[in-house]
Amino acid sequence: MADDWISLCKELWTVEGEFDYDGPHFQSPACYSEPKPLQRPWPALMSAGNSARGQEFAAAHADFNFVVAKDVASASEVASNGRRLAKEKYQRDMQVFGQAYIVCRETEKEAREFVQEYVYDRGDWEGVRNLLDVLIPNSQSALGDGWESMAANLIAGYGAIPLVGTAEQIIDGMLAFSNAGLDGITLSWVNYEEGLNQFNETLLPMMKQAGLRA
Repeated sequence: MADDWISLCKELWTVEGEFDYDGPHFQSPACYSEPKPLQRPWPALMSAGNSARGQEFAAAHADFNFVVAKDVASASEVASNGRRLAKEKYQRDMQVFGQAYIVCRETEKEAREFVQEYVYDRGDWEGVRNLLDVLIPNSQSALGDGWESMAANLIAGYGAIPLVGTAEQIIDGMLAFSNAGLDGITLSWVNYEEGLNQFNETLLPMMKQAGLRA
């Protein structure tokens, strides 16, 4: 269905005047879309697919695919497979982004103590238990010994890969993503205002110095 939907969108973005669309899931007589996108032939398409079907859709249509992985090595494998699928099956280039959460302090000890505080001392464990039970029925029984670590990582950064430590350690972590073949990463913080200010004032200049940003 998603393939049919994006095919309809592409025609709406490119076909001049009215046209009839007759796809396997969508039938749209006399449809049109104006004004056309400024980007040609259409805007950049982003997807977030980890499953085999999600990877297939992204390879066929997306310019950027966002993936979830337990660590950088796993993210590298997913990125490599997705990029290869796009190139070999669809003759397309696709960029792949991972995700990470940042806790940056003057010392690694301070950063890890803050993670301990907001995850274990102040985290919403009842909420994350309910969330996991929606995602995985009877999650504590199903996941066994792995339940707590998954729950903690959801509280820490909604399943993202941790970048925790000093500014230098954060940059080293970003370099690990880059060296593993990821084209970029989405970032999150506990406190976005504080985190973005720190990113602009401290991390971004260091990223430029490390060759991560132009």
